[in-house]
Amino acid sequence: RAVWMITSVPGAVIHLVGIIREFPGRGVTFERLHQEATQHVVEAAKAAGVPRYLHMSALGARPAPADPYHLTNYLADEYVMASGLTYTIFRPSVIYGPEDQSINLFVRQIRTCRVVPIIGDGQYQMQPVPVWTMAQAYALALEKPETENRIYEVGGPEPLSFNAVIDTLGQVLHRWVFKVHLPVGMMVTPGLKPEDGWTYWADVGRHLILPTITLGIGYLSSYMMIMRSSVVEVLSEDYILTAKAKGMSTLQIMRDHALKNAMLPMITVIGLTLGYTVGGAIQVETVFSWPGIGRLIYDAVGKQDFPVLQGAFLLIAISVIIANFAADLLYSVLDPRVKPG
Repeated sequence: RAVWMITSVPGAVIHLVGIIREFPGRGVTFERLHQEATQHVVEAAKAAGVPRYLHMSALGARPAPADPYHLTNYLADEYVMASGLTYTIFRPSVIYGPEDQSINLFVRQIRTCRVVPIIGDGQYQMQPVPVWTMAQAYALALEKPETENRIYEVGGPEPLSFNAVIDTLGQVLHRWVFKVHLPVGMMVTPGLKPEDGWTYWADVGRHLILPTITLGIGYLSSYMMIMRSSVVEVLSEDYILTAKAKGMSTLQIMRDHALKNAMLPMITVIGLTLGYTVGGAIQVETVFSWPGIGRLIYDAVGKQDFPVLQGAFLLIAISVIIANFAADLLYSVLDPRVKPG
């Protein structure tokens, strides 16, 4: 009924376009979809003489400093309010429904894997609102004059923590869910000390998960491409054909012959990247508040502490040299034709 009421009211424009993530390669950005698209729709409504304009924004839309999602929604709201049209702006929380791209992401994850990683403690609040409630809100806005030139923040019946949302989805899907909380900052939970034994080291391990993934995922794609091309090249060698002729299985050939020889180019690449990684992961250490060479360089640049920078760069150079030396030693282990010394 609510959808029928919206579509049957003449002389109104309802703008619902919005995205929750960007695809810059396809030209899908917050600025283009939230801000520029809104400007085009508003101007088209004014040119057509449409007197009523209903606009979908986002809860938390605010001016700078803010993330691009909330900032572009805020700028779009400002443009609507200055347009001269009779407007109603809705700023909903997370909207869920049969084909949403937010809650359903977690539904698919729970269905395929019972382990759900949660950033932080999971106690941050959200107030999901059903899509049919939003449809009814738009229908009522067209009926009631008191909604004109107003902004409404829309949420569900009660605020829920993210932990509660995941637990509720698990109950609805009749699946047990194991939540893995991933700390976002610091090296260890304040108050824990090495004297606490395994509790301390387990906490350090949990704090290591996100920085490690962030640091390693950038190199993963290049490692995979190099390893793949190296394996393809090795598989075309004569000794691989000889191994096949002897009746060796594919698994044996890969384990005993192909992978060992295909690792040689990877040793050099890993040696170089490991040297730079040990020398200073500036962004990762700064974002996650980890003490290290990268964080030291970041602080030294801000303070213009040149002696510290010189020492840090010297350490980076030494770590690269040591990594390459270790790579040369590994070459002799993997390839008998290479002799150390």
